[in-house]
Amino acid sequence: MDRHFSQTRRLGEGRYAVVYRTRWREHKCAAKVYGIPKRDTERDNVAQIFDVETRAYQHLAQGDEFAGRIPRLYSSDRDTMIIYLELIDGSSLRNSLHELCFDCLNQMEQSLCKTVEDLHDHGICHGDISLDNIYPPNILLDFSHAHLWSKRTRPRWDRFKRGDFEDLERTFREARALKHSSKAIAFIDSGNYDDYSSHEELASLVSSASPTPTLLEKLKEFRRPTVGLALAIVRLFRRASAERVALDMFQDYSPPNSRDGTDTDARALVKFEAELARSQARFSKTKGLQNYQKAIDTSMKYLGVEDLETIEIRYAYVRLLNDSVGRSEAFSALTALISDLPNSEHVSKTAEVLENYHTRLSESIARQAAFDEEMRLERQEKKRYLEQDDTSPEFTLTDPPEKRLCLRTIDRSKDSDKENENT
Repeated sequence: MDRHFSQTRRLGEGRYAVVYRTRWREHKCAAKVYGIPKRDTERDNVAQIFDVETRAYQHLAQGDEFAGRIPRLYSSDRDTMIIYLELIDGSSLRNSLHELCFDCLNQMEQSLCKTVEDLHDHGICHGDISLDNIYPPNILLDFSHAHLWSKRTRPRWDRFKRGDFEDLERTFREARALKHSSKAIAFIDSGNYDDYSSHEELASLVSSASPTPTLLEKLKEFRRPTVGLALAIVRLFRRASAERVALDMFQDYSPPNSRDGTDTDARALVKFEAELARSQARFSKTKGLQNYQKAIDTSMKYLGVEDLETIEIRYAYVRLLNDSVGRSEAFSALTALISDLPNSEHVSKTAEVLENYHTRLSESIARQAAFDEEMRLERQEKKRYLEQDDTSPEFTLTDPPEKRLCLRTIDRSKDSDKENENT
């Protein structure tokens, strides 16, 4: 089918379709051409997607309510698998981020939220809201993953509606993160980051940024950042699943002095050491426990035993103990943690979580102890059977299986001894 549009401009390409810039009668339009796969199963799937998208646009084209918010449907041809839509000039939100400010993103999100609500009122869920399916200022396109209310049960329909709003929120969260990444890259390229305040300004950008490859490469140049920037860098590399790189960067890290030159930011230092412990635990639980112990000592020194940060780090240490060393050690550490909890309201929810975990650990230890005792008694009983010197008694069908097995073993061993004597 692409040969019919060989002389036209290709606008985009997806998994099942290619979009071309062309004309339909007197209108400039976008022709969405669905490919026809060779396999029968995929061919049915593509036909179903084509039908869903066509019905969605036909349903929304009945009035002018969505004019300027949804591309207008001009025509569709199921024989050739082509949908002719209104041509939307400009670029997708992903490719237009450099032209938009944060206020513009906020306004777009509010406008699209209203569009999504109106779509739901008309019995359609979009199903695939992303940076590539939004065109500024507030146009939503690509209904190939749409869901129609007439074909869904109420629980599934409610789930699809929630999914649309979750996708919309995630999309604009990603857009803001990419904007922060661009600003952080521009800040680093300027070269004005030699003092404490510039490091802290960069830390605020990095903490909200998306872990793009360009930004990660530029952050590798920082060998002695402030503790706030170091914390933001470690968290960014963890979001990129590159904890190993961050651990190598800060293996021998010693934080510089704070703004007044007297001390480091204590709370940021505690969070930084806890973040290193969390990353290290992915590769070595033993080293992770050591780093957690270091973070706990630092937190107790600077923040105190009753600080919520200290309590959370100790709780993470307990869970790692339970996963690596054993329940008994974790139970002891958790008991010590609960005994140090203050009687204040700011830790009431945390205290409730710790008490529940303490109860589950206690019950698990009790079950394990009962199982170990049962196994010990079973081994002791088997040993008693095997140590009998007289002729083994005949077993009956009422004897337990363990006893019959032991008696058979005794008979076979005595027969073997007699054969050896005869030899």
